[in-house]
Amino acid sequence: MRAALGLICLLAFAARPAVAGAAQEALSAAEIDQMTAELAAQLRCPVCRNQSVLESSSGLAREMQSVIRDRLSAGETPDEVKAYFVSRYGDWILLRPEPKGINLVVYLLPAAALLAGAGLLVRQIRRWASSETDLEATVAETQTAVSQATAEANVAPASQTEADLSRKALSEEDEEWIREQIGSLR
Repeated sequence: MRAALGLICLLAFAARPAVAGAAQEALSAAEIDQMTAELAAQLRCPVCRNQSVLESSSGLAREMQSVIRDRLSAGETPDEVKAYFVSRYGDWILLRPEPKGINLVVYLLPAAALLAGAGLLVRQIRRWASSETDLEATVAETQTAVSQATAEANVAPASQTEADLSRKALSEEDEEWIREQIGSLR
């Protein structure tokens, strides 16, 4: 009986590495599937418009996923698999192109447009601010001119006739209209 118990224990310990190896292979397969999905999400499907290989249901996309899985299973790194597809299809195959060469424009153009827009906005705000001070100066000059015209009309020299005075003096309606216009400029 002791011998049978010893044999069972020996078999249990001997079988343990085989079970651990199978669990390791299953974990590796899960990791490979995860890495395959990540890489397939980064590659553009050549058949579909703006869909990744992962999203596409085309036959070519399925073949590409199979190639990714096979290459990762063979021990290639994700960068090596990407390089393989770039060598076959060009940089176009990457949904997010590398920021180098002409592809750098894709990354720099939005920032340049944002800076240009901010510069135009600042320039326009400065123009508006300077036009407001010009407007205030114009209003002040107009008020001074109206005051002077009113004063000259009210104080006429004795040599002028009544007809001359009526031509120079502003009527109350005219003065009120001028004041309203000046007030609307403020």
